[in-house]
Amino acid sequence: MGTLPAPQLAALGEVLARHTEAGERCWFCVWDGYGADGPLVELPNRSYVLMEGPLGAAGELARSLLPQSPNLFWPDDRAWCVATEIDLDSTYLGGTAALIADVLADERLEAVRVEVTDLVWADSDDVNR
Repeated sequence: MGTLPAPQLAALGEVLARHTEAGERCWFCVWDGYGADGPLVELPNRSYVLMEGPLGAAGELARSLLPQSPNLFWPDDRAWCVATEIDLDSTYLGGTAALIADVLADERLEAVRVEVTDLVWADSDDVNR
């Protein structure tokens, strides 16, 4: 709940890297309730600590600084955005059709196409009910 496990985060990172020119400069947000320090990003109903680094830093955060993956992250060119809400068991990705096709085709990732109009609830995962 609220995290993308390290093996899936690494696999997703490999796919994401092929779909940005800005992989060396990414932005990471982690819920401020985890106790990390740094500038805050205020979104409705949540505050996040903002960090910057290369795409590979997403895995470093999951292993060292925090007990989980970033809740939000994106490259400087905004080619895609990844969101793992702390109260949900799924990770959402917004990006180009080519990126989504690559994610759906990657056997290391359990992925399902969703639309922006689909409802998101704690039990939205139809695959792992």
